[in-house]
Amino acid sequence: MNHIGTKTIETSRLILRAFQAEDAEPMFRNWASDPEVTKYLTWPAHESAEESRKIVECWTGENSNPQNYQWAIELKEIHEPVGSISVVKMNENTESVTIGYCIGRSWWGQGITAEALQALIAFFFEEVHVNCVNACHDPRNPNSGKVMRKCGMTYEGTWRAGGVNNQGICDESWYSILKKDYEKCPENDGIWDRPYEAIENMDLTKFKWVREPESCTVGHDRIEIVTKPCTDLWQRTYYHFQNDNAPVLQMETEEKYFSFVVKTEFEESHRRFDQCGIVMYLDSENWLKGSIEYENENYQHLGSVVTNNGYSDWATTVISADVKAMWYRFSRREDDYCIENSEDGVIFHQMRICHMQKGDGKIRFGIYACSPEESSFRAVFSHMQMMDCMWKAHDGQQPD
Repeated sequence: MNHIGTKTIETSRLILRAFQAEDAEPMFRNWASDPEVTKYLTWPAHESAEESRKIVECWTGENSNPQNYQWAIELKEIHEPVGSISVVKMNENTESVTIGYCIGRSWWGQGITAEALQALIAFFFEEVHVNCVNACHDPRNPNSGKVMRKCGMTYEGTWRAGGVNNQGICDESWYSILKKDYEKCPENDGIWDRPYEAIENMDLTKFKWVREPESCTVGHDRIEIVTKPCTDLWQRTYYHFQNDNAPVLQMETEEKYFSFVVKTEFEESHRRFDQCGIVMYLDSENWLKGSIEYENENYQHLGSVVTNNGYSDWATTVISADVKAMWYRFSRREDDYCIENSEDGVIFHQMRICHMQKGDGKIRFGIYACSPEESSFRAVFSHMQMMDCMWKAHDGQQPD
């Protein structure tokens, strides 16, 4: 192996670099003092910044060692380290390295750890010339395994009672990627440069109908719904009526942090309130939706409806009636949710942040289309993708 030590590596959002003395305070504040971060690690949460300082002092003393690989994960946006990633074991005979990592809770679910691991996999194969990169996690911490899978690593098996961490004797689930596997990766598709990668391909066979429409087409990557007249979702507020008959196509997930993106096209919408968009339909009295509702030949309403315990809350803004396509991004952070829209699928703008009182645990989300008045139109959905949560954790005023 060609040992070159902790070389600085830059990605789209990160700078991976050697630790410096001034990193002790942000290390303590951003991750090392949090018992939730260290729950499945082999070292306990730090009780003081002085403890972090001593660890960083030890690490910086090895910065000139060509066989030392210990990176701070610096987030460009805040110019501070938010975690660490390193080689925790090396085997010269098999030309392999084992990677370990941790990141502050405020940055979970944003693809940051995967972005760092992807960069190191490329570094070790292309510059250090290892034959294998591997990593392991406690099965009770499945999100760590998802990071490994996103980076192209293969599940090798679980070593029962094979390790010890802060929870005691534990199982270890092992993943690896060989150099020959890495060389087969579709680099021309930019897999190693993406800020995130899909958690799960949109297998449309996993989607289930709530009130399947009479006319619809579900293809490999495209869905068309022809709406029926007098279909809608609304509960009580202001209008004093309840409508609960719109067709909804959804999948289930227990993921606590993710984003779902879809492109909608509605060239045929022409009657007041014709609409199609994203939805999270839990039951008739608890759901949310984001869409464009046609008004007349001059304007439409881009808006969202949040319904908790049987009362709907509607927020809108006026846009041109010429708009006939829109992207939406639906994001979850535990039981809080965000809806965004985009005209190009690249730059998204916030429409709504909300809390769903029944939005913890397993949820269902997807798409819907309806025509509340005497009309019908064809709604087209495409480019669906589920990915790491792109709704960043709040970094301003601290919680009460």
